[in-house]
Order: sequence, then C-alpha cells, then structure tokens
Amino acid sequence: GNLDLAAFLVSRGALCACVSACTKCRLQRKQAVRRLEKQKLRRNAEVAKVEEEERKQHEKQELENMQFPDFIAELRRVEQEIEYDKRLQLDRNDCSRRADV
Repeated sequence: GNLDLAAFLVSRGALCACVSACTKCRLQRKQAVRRLEKQKLRRNAEVAKVEEEERKQHEKQELENMQFPDFIAELRRVEQEIEYDKRLQLDRNDCSRRADV
C-alpha cells in the first residue's frame, strides 16, 4: 500500500523531506523505482500474453469457420509469402557479397 504509493510519487518526481540527501532515503527511492519498473514489466508481459492468446483464439476460430477451398487459397498465399521471403533473403545475401568484393 504505502510503498506502492511511494513508488508512484517517486516516479512522478516527488522527493523525500530531506530531498534524498540521506543514504536511507536514496536506498528507499531506488527500491521504490525498481519495484515500479518490475510492476510495469509484469503488467506489459501480462498484456502481451493476453493479446497473444486472443490472436491465437481468433486464428483458431477462423480456421474452424474456413471451408476447404478457402483453406487451400490461404495455404497457397502463405507458401507464396515464404517463397518471396526466401528470394528477398537471397537477394540481400547476393548484394552483401558484392559489397564485400
């Protein structure tokens, strides 16, 4: 409770009564900032996980609703993308070899 409030206030630029001059206040401030950063990282990881799960669920739903001709068309589109990516990579490798010479 109080430490979370302190971390929030410190993140907004609040200073201790001694203006962070003493070792104890500096240590508490560093701990509060680290705690806040860890909370942000955990929250961002949770949001990313939820978004990934939603994306997977959406893709699964699309596949379940897909008819066979649609499936074949999607499969061909993905194969074309893969082939295009391979050609792009080969072109990049070829250009980098020319630059090395």
